[in-house]
Amino acid sequence: MWILANALPEMLNWRHHFNWHYLLWAGQLGFFNWSQQGEKNPLWGVIGCAVIALTSLLAWIYSVRRGRAISDTPTSNIASAAQGYAEIKGIADNKADNIVVGKSGLPSVWFRCTSYRKGRNGWELDEHVTSDSTFSITDGSGHSCLVDPEGAEIVTNNQQTWYTVDYKYVEENLFPGEQLYVLGNFSTLSSNSGQHELKADVSHLLAEWKRDQPWLLERFDKNKDGKIDLQEWEAARQEAYRQVQQKTQAFQRQPDIHLITRPKNGLPFLISNFPEHKLRRHSMVWAWGHLVIFFAGLTGLFWFGVKGGFWLSG
Repeated sequence: MWILANALPEMLNWRHHFNWHYLLWAGQLGFFNWSQQGEKNPLWGVIGCAVIALTSLLAWIYSVRRGRAISDTPTSNIASAAQGYAEIKGIADNKADNIVVGKSGLPSVWFRCTSYRKGRNGWELDEHVTSDSTFSITDGSGHSCLVDPEGAEIVTNNQQTWYTVDYKYVEENLFPGEQLYVLGNFSTLSSNSGQHELKADVSHLLAEWKRDQPWLLERFDKNKDGKIDLQEWEAARQEAYRQVQQKTQAFQRQPDIHLITRPKNGLPFLISNFPEHKLRRHSMVWAWGHLVIFFAGLTGLFWFGVKGGFWLSG
């Protein structure tokens, strides 16, 4: 009764979002229909129900893990977030280099557009395009963080649907100015983190100069004897050192760059314009749904197993 009163309405509220749960259930429905052959051959029923139970168990584990990650990860400010798995909330920036445009023509920071072609049996998938450009968000502290959406589960309530003569388009978006929730791997590229080793950069610059001998002679051959002596080479080295040091100092004056990407340890990577409590509820509701199907598959597995004499009795 709890599932009917609470979980089912919640699932219907999310029905318009591109959701792997529905794809899984569609596949399980196919296996369920296939398992009906178990009326004639119980082995087919055992196989079909086993697949349904196993996939539901894995989906339940993922949904619970996702819900716990949302619940257990505290929200951090961009400026003070620890390196590693973090939860960040911020406003999507509306800077020009932050904007991408899908088929709808709407300025977005991210979009996912699916087009369908009208066929004999209804709408058939034609193309699926997802933007992968990095965008930035800014929190209340005034600091910004880049978000790389590649590999993320993105949940949004912004959806446009329109039709042409033979096509149907469905586009989901995240818009600039929206409050976004991001859960992923947080890292900081610091201007003082040692990327610019002075000695190595000087050697690299000198090597480039040596490959351009005419320029090197024109610039440092003071006595015009057609070669670079030790004194002239020392002058070249000092000039290379000065240029590299100047660039390094300019780099060190730049603010740190914060970035959120997909975690390498398999933890959930989530981007959404839904508030945290709805995402947490969404995960746990789906976990209940997958658990119910798991036990249904387990029951079917037992029933077909007994019918086919696969399980030992008494």
